[in-house]
Amino acid sequence: MGKITPRRGGLEWCTPRDLLVKQGSLLLAQQLRESYRPTETYGSAFAKLFARLFAEQGLILLEPLDAALHRIAAPLYRQAI
Repeated sequence: MGKITPRRGGLEWCTPRDLLVKQGSLLLAQQLRESYRPTETYGSAFAKLFARLFAEQGLILLEPLDAALHRIAAPLYRQAI
C-alpha cells in the first residue's frame, strides 16, 4: 500500500516506509515518545497517538469499555437485535 504525493512535474508513488524515512520520521518518533510513556496504559497511549495523528481531521475516540457509553448505547443495541 502506498500513497500518491504531488511532485514538481507530476506525481510520485511513495510507500509508507518512504513517507517515514523522507518526510515524517522525526515527527512520528516525537509523537510516539509523547504518547507511549511509562505511566500510560496501552489503550491510553494508543488514544493519545491517534488523537495527535488525526487532530486536523477531528477524529473522535471512544473508550469501548466505558460503563456510561454502554448505558447510552443500550437502546441502540436493543433496536439492532
